[in-house]
Amino acid sequence: MVNRQEPAPYQPLAAYRAASGFFCRETTFAPPVTVDEVLTSAQRAMNLARSAIGFRLMLFLHDGTSVRALAFWETLEHLARYDATLAVIREESEPGSTIAPFLNLWTSGVEHRRVGEVAGFLSGPSVPVSEHDMVFWRPPGAVRIIEISGLQDIAPLRAWVDRITDIRHSLAIQRSPGLQFLVTVDYGEGNVAGYLGFRSCEELENYRVSQRRVELNEQLSEIVEHAPAARLKWVDGTLHAWFVRDFSAPR
Repeated sequence: MVNRQEPAPYQPLAAYRAASGFFCRETTFAPPVTVDEVLTSAQRAMNLARSAIGFRLMLFLHDGTSVRALAFWETLEHLARYDATLAVIREESEPGSTIAPFLNLWTSGVEHRRVGEVAGFLSGPSVPVSEHDMVFWRPPGAVRIIEISGLQDIAPLRAWVDRITDIRHSLAIQRSPGLQFLVTVDYGEGNVAGYLGFRSCEELENYRVSQRRVELNEQLSEIVEHAPAARLKWVDGTLHAWFVRDFSAPR
């Protein structure tokens, strides 16, 4: 089991306004890799990533089947430089070294990876943050993962996300109690994913039965229905931990 610290106090993350123009790599671990295994290695990942130029933050969640890690970078060049550093470490490390379990998990334990451009990033008013440590949701928070495939023109989706993240809008997602974040990532070839995090499973359930969710789903379904090849699905999972490099907004 991971030795979890107490979360930092909930506080507004005003610096994290809606943002785009940076990149996300989603790593999905192959079952039966567990949340605890990934979070045990996450301390090493945090130390390596925080020293890398261009790193912004990393999220750990479970989609009901697999553990996923989402790492956010300012540019693809920064991500490639980090990968090159890991490759050197892998070449120079001994099989029994302390870093070996981390390297093994993040290579042989991975089912697949994908990289995309962040179309929108917004944090809620109650997300816990720490300048120096990983923050855990305890008990775990909740996350709704929305997957769209076959969406050749994402402009209408981007416009919709812009509207629902405008606090002046009657359906603004920030008004949802317990909201932790909304991230939208364009993975290319018509594949887009949205990650909607909540502080607790109860707050996600409250969102699920709310009129806001009904109206937002109707609007999203309408966008998908106007794209004949597009398909929409979602899954609810658990939100476990994250760490940020600093409090400044992703650029």
